Amino acid sequence: MRKLLIVVALLAVLAIQPLASAAEPAEATVYKIEQTYRLPNNSTTAANNVTATIFLFDNHTDYANQQILDELIEVDGVPASLAIMRTEDNRMAIFSLGTIGPGSSKTIQITSTIVVTQVGPIDSNAVQGSVPSGLLAYTQPVAYLWESDNPILQNKALELTENQPSLYHKAKAIFDFVKNHLTYQEMASEHSALLGIQQPRG
Repeated sequence: MRKLLIVVALLAVLAIQPLASAAEPAEATVYKIEQTYRLPNNSTTAANNVTATIFLFDNHTDYANQQILDELIEVDGVPASLAIMRTEDNRMAIFSLGTIGPGSSKTIQITSTIVVTQVGPIDSNAVQGSVPSGLLAYTQPVAYLWESDNPILQNKALELTENQPSLYHKAKAIFDFVKNHLTYQEMASEHSALLGIQQPRG
Protein backbone atom coordinates (compact mmCIF):
# COMPACT_ATOMS: atom_id res chain seq x y z
CA MET A 1 0.00 0.00 0.00
CA ARG A 2 2.80 2.40 0.90
CA LYS A 3 4.59 1.73 -2.35
CA LEU A 4 1.39 2.51 -4.22
CA LEU A 5 0.97 5.79 -2.33
CA ILE A 6 4.48 6.96 -3.14
CA VAL A 7 4.07 6.02 -6.81
CA VAL A 8 0.83 8.00 -6.92
CA ALA A 9 2.39 10.95 -5.15
CA LEU A 10 5.41 11.09 -7.43
CA LEU A 11 3.39 10.53 -10.58
CA ALA A 12 0.98 13.26 -9.56
CA VAL A 13 3.64 15.93 -10.08
CA LEU A 14 4.17 14.80 -13.66
CA ALA A 15 1.95 15.19 -16.70
CA ILE A 16 1.36 11.50 -17.32
CA GLN A 17 -0.88 10.25 -20.13
CA PRO A 18 -2.57 6.87 -19.44
CA LEU A 19 -0.67 4.03 -21.06
CA ALA A 20 -3.23 3.62 -23.83
CA SER A 21 -0.92 2.85 -26.72
CA ALA A 22 -0.14 -0.74 -25.89
CA ALA A 23 0.28 -3.30 -28.61
CA GLU A 24 -2.39 -5.91 -29.30
CA PRO A 25 -3.28 -8.03 -26.25
CA ALA A 26 -1.23 -11.20 -26.08
CA GLU A 27 -2.90 -13.81 -23.88
CA ALA A 28 -5.25 -14.14 -20.94
CA THR A 29 -4.59 -15.78 -17.60
CA VAL A 30 -7.22 -17.07 -15.19
CA TYR A 31 -6.55 -16.66 -11.46
CA LYS A 32 -8.37 -18.21 -8.52
CA ILE A 33 -7.89 -16.02 -5.46
CA GLU A 34 -8.95 -17.08 -1.97
CA GLN A 35 -9.13 -14.49 0.78
CA THR A 36 -9.92 -15.32 4.41
CA TYR A 37 -10.75 -12.77 7.09
CA ARG A 38 -11.23 -13.87 10.71
CA LEU A 39 -13.02 -11.47 13.04
CA PRO A 40 -12.36 -12.54 16.63
CA ASN A 41 -14.02 -11.14 19.73
CA ASN A 42 -11.28 -11.29 22.34
CA SER A 43 -13.30 -9.46 24.97
CA THR A 44 -15.40 -10.91 27.78
CA THR A 45 -18.62 -9.37 26.48
CA ALA A 46 -20.61 -9.91 23.32
CA ALA A 47 -19.96 -7.68 20.30
CA ASN A 48 -23.36 -6.67 18.96
CA ASN A 49 -24.37 -5.37 15.54
CA VAL A 50 -20.99 -6.20 14.04
CA THR A 51 -20.41 -4.99 10.50
CA ALA A 52 -17.43 -5.48 8.23
CA THR A 53 -16.45 -3.78 4.97
CA ILE A 54 -14.12 -5.64 2.62
CA PHE A 55 -12.83 -4.46 -0.75
CA LEU A 56 -13.61 -6.75 -3.66
CA PHE A 57 -12.08 -7.29 -7.07
CA ASP A 58 -13.89 -5.51 -9.87
CA ASN A 59 -14.20 -5.64 -13.65
CA HIS A 60 -11.90 -3.33 -15.60
CA THR A 61 -11.84 -2.62 -19.32
CA ASP A 62 -9.15 -0.01 -19.74
CA TYR A 63 -5.73 -0.70 -21.29
CA ALA A 64 -5.73 -4.12 -19.61
CA ASN A 65 -8.89 -6.14 -19.08
CA GLN A 66 -9.88 -7.82 -15.82
CA GLN A 67 -13.15 -9.72 -15.61
CA ILE A 68 -14.66 -11.57 -12.66
CA LEU A 69 -15.78 -15.00 -13.86
CA ASP A 70 -17.07 -16.25 -10.51
CA GLU A 71 -17.27 -15.00 -6.94
CA LEU A 72 -18.27 -16.98 -3.83
CA ILE A 73 -18.60 -15.07 -0.56
CA GLU A 74 -19.26 -17.02 2.64
CA VAL A 75 -19.48 -16.33 6.38
CA ASP A 76 -18.57 -19.38 8.48
CA GLY A 77 -19.02 -21.58 5.42
CA VAL A 78 -22.50 -20.33 4.54
CA PRO A 79 -23.26 -18.04 1.56
CA ALA A 80 -23.21 -14.54 2.97
CA SER A 81 -25.92 -11.97 3.34
CA LEU A 82 -24.27 -8.74 2.27
CA ALA A 83 -24.68 -5.50 0.41
CA ILE A 84 -22.42 -4.43 -2.44
CA MET A 85 -21.44 -0.76 -2.47
CA ARG A 86 -19.58 1.13 -5.16
CA THR A 87 -17.63 4.35 -5.09
CA GLU A 88 -15.91 5.98 -8.03
CA ASP A 89 -12.86 3.76 -7.54
CA ASN A 90 -13.87 0.78 -5.43
CA ARG A 91 -16.28 -2.11 -5.05
CA MET A 92 -16.95 -3.21 -1.48
CA ALA A 93 -18.90 -5.90 0.36
CA ILE A 94 -20.64 -4.73 3.52
CA PHE A 95 -21.44 -7.56 5.94
CA SER A 96 -23.96 -7.43 8.76
CA LEU A 97 -22.59 -10.09 11.08
CA GLY A 98 -24.92 -9.68 14.04
CA THR A 99 -23.46 -10.72 17.39
CA ILE A 100 -20.06 -12.28 18.01
CA GLY A 101 -19.96 -13.80 21.47
CA PRO A 102 -17.05 -13.44 23.88
CA GLY A 103 -14.14 -15.62 22.80
CA SER A 104 -15.87 -16.40 19.50
CA SER A 105 -15.16 -15.33 15.95
CA LYS A 106 -16.68 -15.19 12.50
CA THR A 107 -14.78 -15.99 9.33
CA ILE A 108 -15.40 -14.41 5.95
CA GLN A 109 -14.06 -16.25 2.93
CA ILE A 110 -14.07 -14.81 -0.57
CA THR A 111 -13.15 -16.98 -3.55
CA SER A 112 -12.80 -15.10 -6.83
CA THR A 113 -12.06 -16.47 -10.28
CA ILE A 114 -10.71 -13.70 -12.49
CA VAL A 115 -9.46 -13.57 -16.04
CA VAL A 116 -6.81 -10.96 -16.81
CA THR A 117 -5.90 -10.12 -20.39
CA GLN A 118 -2.23 -9.37 -20.73
CA VAL A 119 -1.15 -6.40 -22.81
CA GLY A 120 1.72 -6.45 -25.22
CA PRO A 121 4.79 -4.21 -25.14
CA ILE A 122 4.08 -0.50 -24.73
CA ASP A 123 5.36 1.91 -27.36
CA SER A 124 7.14 4.22 -24.95
CA ASN A 125 7.49 7.00 -27.52
CA ALA A 126 3.71 7.16 -27.98
CA VAL A 127 3.10 7.84 -24.28
CA GLN A 128 3.14 11.61 -24.42
CA GLY A 129 0.80 14.49 -23.69
CA SER A 130 -0.76 15.91 -20.58
CA VAL A 131 -3.16 14.68 -17.94
CA PRO A 132 -6.69 14.46 -19.36
CA SER A 133 -8.98 16.89 -17.57
CA GLY A 134 -11.11 14.06 -16.23
CA LEU A 135 -8.11 12.65 -14.38
CA LEU A 136 -6.76 15.85 -12.86
CA ALA A 137 -8.56 15.14 -9.58
CA TYR A 138 -6.22 12.18 -9.06
CA THR A 139 -3.15 14.41 -9.15
CA GLN A 140 -4.33 16.59 -6.27
CA PRO A 141 -2.73 16.22 -2.84
CA VAL A 142 -4.54 14.45 -0.03
CA ALA A 143 -3.41 15.51 3.44
CA TYR A 144 -1.65 12.78 5.42
CA LEU A 145 -2.03 10.32 2.53
CA TRP A 146 -0.19 11.48 -0.61
CA GLU A 147 1.24 14.95 -0.53
CA SER A 148 1.85 15.69 -4.21
CA ASP A 149 2.33 19.38 -3.33
CA ASN A 150 5.23 18.65 -0.96
CA PRO A 151 8.65 19.92 -2.16
CA ILE A 152 10.39 16.72 -1.02
CA LEU A 153 8.21 14.56 -3.25
CA GLN A 154 8.26 17.08 -6.10
CA ASN A 155 12.07 17.35 -6.02
CA LYS A 156 12.47 13.56 -5.92
CA ALA A 157 10.13 13.22 -8.93
CA LEU A 158 12.12 15.83 -10.85
CA GLU A 159 15.41 14.16 -9.92
CA LEU A 160 14.22 10.75 -11.06
CA THR A 161 12.74 11.97 -14.34
CA GLU A 162 15.18 14.69 -15.37
CA ASN A 163 16.91 12.81 -18.21
CA GLN A 164 14.14 10.42 -19.21
CA PRO A 165 13.15 10.61 -22.91
CA SER A 166 9.40 10.04 -22.59
CA LEU A 167 6.57 10.07 -20.09
CA TYR A 168 6.64 6.28 -20.11
CA HIS A 169 10.29 6.26 -19.04
CA LYS A 170 9.54 8.88 -16.37
CA ALA A 171 6.78 6.75 -14.91
CA LYS A 172 9.01 3.66 -15.08
CA ALA A 173 11.85 5.49 -13.30
CA ILE A 174 9.51 6.45 -10.46
CA PHE A 175 8.07 2.93 -10.28
CA ASP A 176 11.55 1.37 -10.11
CA PHE A 177 12.64 3.81 -7.41
CA VAL A 178 9.64 3.03 -5.21
CA LYS A 179 10.03 -0.72 -5.76
CA ASN A 180 13.70 -0.62 -4.76
CA HIS A 181 13.47 2.09 -2.08
CA LEU A 182 10.78 0.64 0.17
CA THR A 183 10.88 -2.47 2.29
CA TYR A 184 7.59 -4.15 3.07
CA GLN A 185 6.89 -4.18 6.79
CA GLU A 186 3.61 -4.45 8.64
CA MET A 187 2.81 -1.17 10.39
CA ALA A 188 0.53 -0.54 13.36
CA SER A 189 -1.12 2.36 11.55
CA GLU A 190 -1.34 3.89 8.08
CA HIS A 191 1.14 6.58 7.14
CA SER A 192 1.61 8.84 4.17
CA ALA A 193 3.71 8.77 1.02
CA LEU A 194 5.94 11.48 2.46
CA LEU A 195 6.74 9.40 5.52
CA GLY A 196 7.26 6.41 3.27
CA ILE A 197 9.95 8.22 1.31
CA GLN A 198 11.62 9.54 4.48
CA GLN A 199 11.33 6.28 6.41
CA PRO A 200 11.45 3.65 3.67
CA ARG A 201 9.32 0.88 5.10
CA GLY A 202 5.66 0.15 5.22
